[in-house]
Amino acid sequence: MNRFADYSPAAAGHEQAVPTQQTRSYYTLLVLAFWLVHLPLGVVVRSNPLLATLHAYAVLGIGLFLLLRNRKPEEFLYALIYLATAETLWRTRAYIFYEYSKYTVSGLLILAAVWQGRLLKGDRKALLYFLFLLPSILIMADMNRRDIAFNLSGPFVIAVSVFYFSTSTIPRNALRNIMVIGLGPILALLGNAAYSTAIADEISFVQASNYITAGGYGPNQISAMLGLGALLAFLIAITFSESRLVRLVSFGLSVWLLAQSALTFSRGGFFAALGAIVLAAFLLLQDRRARNSLLLVGAVGVTVFALVVFPLLDDFTGGQLLVRLQDPDTTGRDEAATVDIQLFLENPMLGVGPGQSDAEHARLFRETRAHTEYTRLLAEHGLFGLMAMVLLLAMLLLPLLRPATPVSRAYKVIFVAWGLVTLAHISTRMAVPGVVLGLGVAQLLVDVPAAADPAGGEAHTPPTVSFVERLRWRYLDSGW
Repeated sequence: MNRFADYSPAAAGHEQAVPTQQTRSYYTLLVLAFWLVHLPLGVVVRSNPLLATLHAYAVLGIGLFLLLRNRKPEEFLYALIYLATAETLWRTRAYIFYEYSKYTVSGLLILAAVWQGRLLKGDRKALLYFLFLLPSILIMADMNRRDIAFNLSGPFVIAVSVFYFSTSTIPRNALRNIMVIGLGPILALLGNAAYSTAIADEISFVQASNYITAGGYGPNQISAMLGLGALLAFLIAITFSESRLVRLVSFGLSVWLLAQSALTFSRGGFFAALGAIVLAAFLLLQDRRARNSLLLVGAVGVTVFALVVFPLLDDFTGGQLLVRLQDPDTTGRDEAATVDIQLFLENPMLGVGPGQSDAEHARLFRETRAHTEYTRLLAEHGLFGLMAMVLLLAMLLLPLLRPATPVSRAYKVIFVAWGLVTLAHISTRMAVPGVVLGLGVAQLLVDVPAAADPAGGEAHTPPTVSFVERLRWRYLDSGW
């Protein structure tokens, strides 16, 4: 295949062959084995930092190989999503620098834009969004590289993700594979958190985040990742029908992930996932094919979670889980956001500089980093931050107005909604919100029937594609 092309038979609007029973069975076994291997991986990573480090570098190597080989443009996205969702897993013990996933994800996307001929085609609002965040560096008293890198690497991931994905057409099978593979590292986090919970001699549940039920790492990040996993598993169970067994397992994993996210007592990830799942259910009801699955899975899921899972969790926590979820206290996020707004009013043009709001939080409230990306942009970048925020919303929301099928639009809305809500409670600490927001602006061919190869293989081009049309695709639409 031409390395600059986004073409697939699905992208051209042609139907593809229905998978055979044999290929369905093979794909089912492959998916279940992939997930099963990852469940104990989190425990292994926690106990073996060297293996965790080799794992991190191996995934990057695979991503580079798939990109440079470029048999199909979407293949390297499998490694990309893995790099993003494995970030918190590697942060637990691997010998890598803190921003490893952000830098590798950004680097792969930039290299892909060059290698696939997209450098002049992406949404330029994404680049302008990031450029607006640079002037405030000039007012910093000392050019602290760590503050600059920590606070700008997240927005940089968002910028390059939106820039790249704005030119991307992702076939149905590729999107399914992206979600299946992205779920792997999250299951490793789930396995570690469940193991940590199971072996603990005693767990004290109070009205604060719990490190034991989060597997020994930051509950805020773990809860967000587990919540994303619950959302991905739910979407796999609802909209991909090639394997009933995969759908059944996905449904069970979604419930388990949501339950473990709740047990971390870090509410942001739990509520973001729950809200995204409810939004997905509402939007997918508009599609006839998804409606039957949704009504069945939704009814069973709500019943099981509300009448069985949640009461068991609440009993396990001594009644503290319900109290925690009902508590309106934002654990200082509203006070920190208020300080951010005050800083913006005092420094309206350029703000106080990247990372400099932390010292003001300590002076006016308490020592804490920004958790809300939107007020951080105002405090640290002033009016330029406000313009960056407007551009961010424009480049994410305008693509939703383009013509799309109900399921495709539902996916785009869900990805954008989860990403924006996550930025509100965890800022840009992780790479994954940027990648998910990028998926929200891509052209998603979710409604196209399954290809002959359920693992994402290429179906043969139908004979109805004319020679002229093939030439136009190869040499004109590809950007040559």
